[in-house]
Amino acid sequence: MLITRLLTKFLAWRARAKQPRVNVGTKVDSEAKIKLVLLKDELLNQDDADYFEPLSFEQAQLVIQGLRKTVPLLSPWRLIQWQLLVGVLVTIVAYIRFDGVVALSVAYGSLAVALPASMLAWGLKRSEGANSPLLASLGFFVWEAVKVGLTVVMLFAAPVLIMNLNWLALLAGFVVTMKVYWIAVWLYPLRKNSFNN
Repeated sequence: MLITRLLTKFLAWRARAKQPRVNVGTKVDSEAKIKLVLLKDELLNQDDADYFEPLSFEQAQLVIQGLRKTVPLLSPWRLIQWQLLVGVLVTIVAYIRFDGVVALSVAYGSLAVALPASMLAWGLKRSEGANSPLLASLGFFVWEAVKVGLTVVMLFAAPVLIMNLNWLALLAGFVVTMKVYWIAVWLYPLRKNSFNN
């Protein structure tokens, strides 16, 4: 909105700048005055069209309740179950295709995603009843930091915990398990009465 308003004002200024200059002693023709008045009215109407009134708290709550009825929430525990299932499948494929060390590296890479994600889900569930939005946001950022920190610690501990670690296999398990987030969002079915109706 702000960009369109600024662009409109800039174009109006350019249009005025391209008009021939009128000396003080000469008369301005009536057609130029009419164009100027029309341009001014157009700019005023543009400002009125860009006006946006924010929702009140009650209106926002009604919108949120309506969205919750039409769009089901994806449980983080369901997502973690899918991550663990994908991790097990990739580990089985790595064990069949390669050897036990590669399969162990893939499994550890999958756990380096699923275990911190479960910590985040547990922490968010624990701080669900926060009294203020600020505390809820702070809780999310704290638990996200715990998730990232635990992931980094697990990756640094991998060479100590797994003998003959295969970093490429660990990275493959990590990435494949991480992509479950996107696949879950893409494949998650919506109810029939969604935004499209």
